[in-house]
Amino acid sequence: EQRVIVRIPRQRSTPASTGPSTTSSKPIKYKEKKAGKCLNMDRLIASRPGPKESLELATRDGTIVRAYLGDGCLAREFYAGAYIERPADGKLCVDRDLVHARTGAKCEIDKFRLLVPES
Repeated sequence: EQRVIVRIPRQRSTPASTGPSTTSSKPIKYKEKKAGKCLNMDRLIASRPGPKESLELATRDGTIVRAYLGDGCLAREFYAGAYIERPADGKLCVDRDLVHARTGAKCEIDKFRLLVPES
């Protein structure tokens, strides 16, 4: 039997700081849109704690997905990144998989929301 643990490293910059670095540029504001119940784990490249006890996940194509954590889970536990045991289908799903923090916390994901820039 084998176990595969996928590490999602901490993202060093915020979405607002990934754009042009001019002093006159305004931070990008995001709004949430519905997302599916599962994410392909191969697309995930970084994570960081988000607001409202959520974890923000960056993908290879530049999109950001906010994963709302289950009751009793604190987003700040994931300051050093996240670990996920890779399921057979290779997807991270709501109400199924656990996200692990280096601090020992284990959290289930309640829902995913896609973050899109406001226009």
